[in-house]
Amino acid sequence: MIDRLEELARRIVSREEDRRSKALAIRKEHEDFFVRVDPAVVSGRFGAVDGGLLSEEYQGFELIIVRAVGVRYTYENGTLTGVDYYPSAMPDPRIFTYDMPVEEENVGPLRSLTRLLVEIGTALDFVKNVEMNYLFLDGSILPQLVDKPRGGSSELKDLYSEVLERYRKLYAECKRRGVVLAGIVKDSKGNRVASYLGGPHLRDSVWLKYAMNVGEMTTPIPYADRPEDQATLQDLGEEIAKNVWVFYMKASDYDRPFRVEFYAEGPDLGYHLASLLLPLSSVNRTFTIPPFLLEADVRARLAKRSMAYIREYLEKRLGVEYNLFRMRGSNKPF
Repeated sequence: MIDRLEELARRIVSREEDRRSKALAIRKEHEDFFVRVDPAVVSGRFGAVDGGLLSEEYQGFELIIVRAVGVRYTYENGTLTGVDYYPSAMPDPRIFTYDMPVEEENVGPLRSLTRLLVEIGTALDFVKNVEMNYLFLDGSILPQLVDKPRGGSSELKDLYSEVLERYRKLYAECKRRGVVLAGIVKDSKGNRVASYLGGPHLRDSVWLKYAMNVGEMTTPIPYADRPEDQATLQDLGEEIAKNVWVFYMKASDYDRPFRVEFYAEGPDLGYHLASLLLPLSSVNRTFTIPPFLLEADVRARLAKRSMAYIREYLEKRLGVEYNLFRMRGSNKPF
């Protein structure tokens, strides 16, 4: 076993050295693409929204519970002066049951769309009711291709349409109120920058950790070269599709670059966002995510005991009938 693990370790080291070499070659060829960030003295009201989800499959229905929380951090001259929550610091989760037949390929979209329904709805209400200068979503500011149902029931398609409409309303409300809408993708699986530069077919965060220096950002680029080829962008409409931008930033040698998306009529806003995010993200050298997003994550997270509580309640309430709803895999006698 030790020999096999040692061989695995050698393969990983060799692979990473190859990636480093490719990344540095791209860096040399596109030096101007990597920009030094000028950190700002942070002032303003920063909102963040995140959502947590737990789900369980039963015979005849899908049970999903979701909690979404808005957090606002207020800074004055680089000092945190206030923390507020919306609708509260620890709101009760919402419970959803779906009786519709769901094909295996649509189970993921159903769960994801339910989370987005609550999360984007909370973000929209948050912007309407709480003053802020910036609103950051935990993750992308767009629904992803994996969120789009593959055929399926009309109810599932209606759910997808409702989620898209909430996104449209959020963009419009942020624009109306002068709130900058952005998202931070902690563990991006995208290769948009590599594709843009003609680089390796790797996740951007994998090779950019070698190409970037601490305190740098990549030049903001459009979310997609051809928005019409991106299904969810096409579904949202041209006005939104053409105004979403992407860059990466590296705040520490002990963490990977993270991806930032923002909604604006041009790329220049990205440099302003980076100047604010760099000092905020450098607080923890091994987890370079702004503290207001981390707080939203902690508040929205659902403990597994939440589902256990629901399960125990239903078991007591329904008695022996409860076992008829559970999947056989959950009823094994051992």
